Amino acid sequence: WYQRRVREAVVSTQSTGTLLPSPDRPSLIPLDLLLCCLLRLLLCRAIQLTSTMTSKLSRFMEQTTQIRSLCKLYLGSPWNQLESERITVKPLGKGCSNTILIASARNDNGKILDTVLVRIYGENISLPLKLTHDVFLTSYLGYHLETIPKVRGLFEGGRFEQYVSSKNIERDEFKRRYKEIIESMASVHNLPDMPLPKDVFLAKEIRTKAPKLSESDKITWVPEVEWYLETLAVVGKDMRLSLCHNDVNQNNILIPDEYPEQLLLIDYEYTGYNYTMFDIANYCVELQYDWSHPVNPFFLFDDCWRPDDDAILDMIRHYKTLIKPEILTSDVIMLKQIKFLMIGSELMWALWAMSLDEGFNLDMDHYLAVKSDSYFKKKALFKNDIEDLLAMNTNGHSV
Repeated sequence: WYQRRVREAVVSTQSTGTLLPSPDRPSLIPLDLLLCCLLRLLLCRAIQLTSTMTSKLSRFMEQTTQIRSLCKLYLGSPWNQLESERITVKPLGKGCSNTILIASARNDNGKILDTVLVRIYGENISLPLKLTHDVFLTSYLGYHLETIPKVRGLFEGGRFEQYVSSKNIERDEFKRRYKEIIESMASVHNLPDMPLPKDVFLAKEIRTKAPKLSESDKITWVPEVEWYLETLAVVGKDMRLSLCHNDVNQNNILIPDEYPEQLLLIDYEYTGYNYTMFDIANYCVELQYDWSHPVNPFFLFDDCWRPDDDAILDMIRHYKTLIKPEILTSDVIMLKQIKFLMIGSELMWALWAMSLDEGFNLDMDHYLAVKSDSYFKKKALFKNDIEDLLAMNTNGHSV
């Protein structure tokens, strides 16, 4: 019927050669045909959505079966004594690169006996066992620092972690509780020597991401990479190197429900040896973001949220109370170093966004546009500070 009505409509408009309306002639498409077209479009969209939902549900059910088996295998009692149906799995959220779920062991009365957080790298469990710095450090630090959830099991494609009922820190608290956040950084910086590469994380990340750029991106960014690395090689000579988190942001700080006065610094995927002040620099950059925005692009950015010199100096003074005084330098020089490393943070995460494959839960085009603009603004704004740092090193003045 639909095809016959289309043919009839075409035949009836052969004199005009178009089905489209014009200012002096209304549309000649019959009303029943218009309604049919609309219903056809709606039906196609409904089928598409149903197919997508069915596919996701099927994948989740398959994932749930796998997780139940892994819980019984890795977590011991009471998990391995329960029927699979007594292990419930529900999604908790999704980070940029990880899928996060909660698994609970329940008795016959439905009482929860134990709960773990399940972190899957990507969307599938059928990935190689990821014995990375992230896994090693989370396992190691969990038994040395109270502010880090413990790893309870490792499996191919993910891991089990201690579950702490908590919420992500809101932006206002992320700013207000800066002393506690800096204390969490310092607890990592003060750790004894770790069996990890001692190359500078910031330089390594910039250097390895640059070759992955598209040809069009290389035109803009290769000169910036060369300038920053050359400058970093000079001004970084007198910067202290220590183990750093390297990704202190709103999403990686939790507030436990039971102990809201505490903060948990999580996600050690990017942890490695770096210039110590980079953690504070990256935190200053992240103060310009609000990652709790619920709709696309899923974050807000305001350049006015960037901390001023007085605020950064306040952070430096508090940090100095947590670190051995003989390894630190003057407040003013540390401020200049932090500003230069803020530029490095913008560059590193811009290159990260440009080198990613699809599949991340972020509007990368918008994020990259924000990062790029912020990088060039900071480079111009902190020009005098960079020149001062270069002059100090060129003249042989130890900072």
